[in-house]
Amino acid sequence: MIVAIVHAYALCRTVMCVARTMVSPSLLSLLVMSGETAAYIEIWVRRIVTVGVFGIAIANVALLLGLYRSGYEALVQLVMLTVHLMLVVVILQCRRLVADVIRSTRDTGMLAMMRRRVADLWHSVAAVAVLAVWAVWALNVKNGYALLLQYFIGTAAVLMLGRLISVVVLGAMDRVFRINPEFLRRFPGLEARANRYLPLLRRTVSGDQRDRVVLWHPGRRSSACGRPHDRGRGGGGGSDLGT
Repeated sequence: MIVAIVHAYALCRTVMCVARTMVSPSLLSLLVMSGETAAYIEIWVRRIVTVGVFGIAIANVALLLGLYRSGYEALVQLVMLTVHLMLVVVILQCRRLVADVIRSTRDTGMLAMMRRRVADLWHSVAAVAVLAVWAVWALNVKNGYALLLQYFIGTAAVLMLGRLISVVVLGAMDRVFRINPEFLRRFPGLEARANRYLPLLRRTVSGDQRDRVVLWHPGRRSSACGRPHDRGRGGGGGSDLGT
């Protein structure tokens, strides 16, 4: 029992030494960054490693003292869930900083639009991915990680396709609802009457494309509001880091 705690302490110290070597303001480190950012990373690495390593060590000690196997597995899953939730907290705290890095300030056109969209959504996707990894492990889903990667790739493709369709449809609407400039000169209030509900229609079209994007994977057929026809069940064996 004491050996397990000693091993946990030694592992924590080793991980912290590696983290300090990789991330620090020193020019000798692998990733040179500001002192505040390095301190932030060190703090969260220490928290996550301490909870994960000592949590597993305590679970192993409890198993040696007679804890039922099911209780041991539940305790390990709880520890790992805590670790993954801490990772989610880090993602949420860093969302603005990472979004500023992703968001384009010089690019224009479709690329800039896609980068802005990714900047707005990256933290949600990352948080879901972290929790999904834990769920796949905890539920022991067969081929779970391959399926998870397939889901995210499919969803990303659907998001991009939905955005492209939205751009095309909105462009077509602008062309269809465009009023002859001669009419506008002759009748100044005509556009307000003829296109009174056009902004609402535009919002409906753009919002409808987002609402119809669902988590997708090959073999699953689902509608926007309906239930999937087929379901598979797995078997199993810097300084701006604040919120």
